[in-house]
Amino acid sequence: MKNNLKIISGKFKNKKIYFNSKFNIKPTMQNIKTIIFSLLKNKINNALCLDLYAGSGALGFECLSNDALNVFFIDKNIKVCKNIFKNLKNINIKNFKILNLKALSFLLKNKLLFDLIFIDPPYNTKNINKIIKLSIKQLNNNGILYVETNKKINIKDLNIKIFRKKGNTFFYLIFKSFI
Repeated sequence: MKNNLKIISGKFKNKKIYFNSKFNIKPTMQNIKTIIFSLLKNKINNALCLDLYAGSGALGFECLSNDALNVFFIDKNIKVCKNIFKNLKNINIKNFKILNLKALSFLLKNKLLFDLIFIDPPYNTKNINKIIKLSIKQLNNNGILYVETNKKINIKDLNIKIFRKKGNTFFYLIFKSFI
């Protein structure tokens, strides 16, 4: 079944992103995206962004809509990657890279530093703390990590700003400059 959501801000505002619900994708809720991108608005322009566990790609699309330099979309499902590519092509976006990899595999091989990293894994992802620790190492000095998960994060020495909990979902912003 085809579902869609709208880009909420920037030059592609109201453009639709399509995804198939059979891929078990849970896009970030629109009201949460509004909060995230109002907080990050001044950090996105010319930023190098990573959408880990990309799913619908919604978080990466918001970055591109708000003038990110480039977005890396990472997902282990090849059909999900092809769907993201199709949506990017339909909107005529060119500054992106899509990699069909597991999140951990990407993080272990990656040599780039990102300005913004978005982590929205499937619920009950077992190695979320390891993913977070590796992601923080791949942020530049002023980088920001967004994490959406159904688990409370408890990692020593992180400057975690919990800005929302809705139902069983926790939404975190982690600032590297304070670590």
